[in-house]
Amino acid sequence: MGGSMDMSVPATRALADWLAGLDYDDLPESVRAQARVCLLDYLGCALLGATRDQARRLCRLIEQLGGVGQVTLIGSEIKTTPTYAALFNGVLGSASLLLEDTAAESFAHPGVNVVPAALAVAEYVDASGAELLTALVAGYEVAMRVGAAAGWQTFEKGWHSRGAFNVFGAGAAAGKLLGLSSTEAFCAVLGLAGTQASGLVEASSPYDGWLLLSGSGAQDGVLAAFLAADGWTAGCTVIEGSHGYLQAVAAAPRPERVVIGLGERFEIEAITRKRHASSSLTHSAIDLVMELKEQHELTAASIESIDVRTIDIHYLLEGHWPERRLEGPHSLPYLLAVAFLDGEVLDPQFAPERREDPLVRYLFDRVTVSADPELTVKVPAELPAKVTIELKGGRKVEGYRPYPKGDPRDPLTEEELVGKFRRLASSRVGDERLDAIQDWTAAAEVQLSVRDLTRLLAC
Repeated sequence: MGGSMDMSVPATRALADWLAGLDYDDLPESVRAQARVCLLDYLGCALLGATRDQARRLCRLIEQLGGVGQVTLIGSEIKTTPTYAALFNGVLGSASLLLEDTAAESFAHPGVNVVPAALAVAEYVDASGAELLTALVAGYEVAMRVGAAAGWQTFEKGWHSRGAFNVFGAGAAAGKLLGLSSTEAFCAVLGLAGTQASGLVEASSPYDGWLLLSGSGAQDGVLAAFLAADGWTAGCTVIEGSHGYLQAVAAAPRPERVVIGLGERFEIEAITRKRHASSSLTHSAIDLVMELKEQHELTAASIESIDVRTIDIHYLLEGHWPERRLEGPHSLPYLLAVAFLDGEVLDPQFAPERREDPLVRYLFDRVTVSADPELTVKVPAELPAKVTIELKGGRKVEGYRPYPKGDPRDPLTEEELVGKFRRLASSRVGDERLDAIQDWTAAAEVQLSVRDLTRLLAC
């Protein structure tokens, strides 16, 4: 399990103390701007997710289960409890098909847990935009620090970040919006969140259980915050304790990572935002194939083979032909085939008719993927890939990418971010409402009410 824990690192208490003292005025404008973009990016994903069959079925189930109508289910006219709303809206974020934001250091996707938890409680308490942004910064900070301390290898041990360390961030965001203000109260939030942390990979992708990881992480974080507000206790060592979270799930736990730079830098500024609807670990290879095609004016008919060297993660190497929509985002040969042909990997690339295209299958069959130890050791500082395309006649073209487009070192432009939001969200709402949502997020801290935003999301 990576050796004995260093109990001298008070990771839980340090986070709780930081949360208790965090105020909107503490946030630099660059951090506030990142929170606004995280919100907009999530909303695009959620509005696309609202069109899925799983969303319709879960909406019906929540209606049947009941609950006082206080908080909006995005993409519907239904209101329910904060916990059910966090569950539903968390599912929507993942239902976009892997377009949500990523924390590269841990392979986490904090937005699909933190944002729906924060939105649910913010609407419930009638919070302002500034209060919502503060809660988002708090949630991302906690989720990303706990995730980094656990390390990306937790995925290979069978724990997925969506339902695992992100629950701590969801609880932190909800606690800020409920007005918790003491270190002990936030210790309780983190402890109660950790009590519920789960996220087994085995029953997740390509099954519907994968969507539940995001929903349950958001829901459990909200419940933890409400329990803490009601006086529940949970000690203050849930992260670093000898029977704590890191000891249970981490291959090489680093509790000290929780506190390094805490209060001096903000983790939300290290978020990667996606332009492809697939696992973030596939993006460097996808970017390379698209770039090589453009640089060398390649055609599908000219391709003899595409050789990909990547990091040693099992699903990158399996490369099965996707029989169902949810399998496509993890099949690297399929992703490279549609990226080469279409110049993008978004929702239309996983439609049944796309999978039936013989040219997609032609390219799929010419892709080989193998693990490269020299690339694997660069993780998580980089998510590298090498691609070599051999053309008929023997000529080869090749490229290397240390990290994908969307990484903070190669960020999406404002135009690309807004374009992504509008393209995704337009599947559920029209231009006038898109404009209004975009305007609200841009001016969120001008004491706007979150309820004005959630009214725009009810449709």
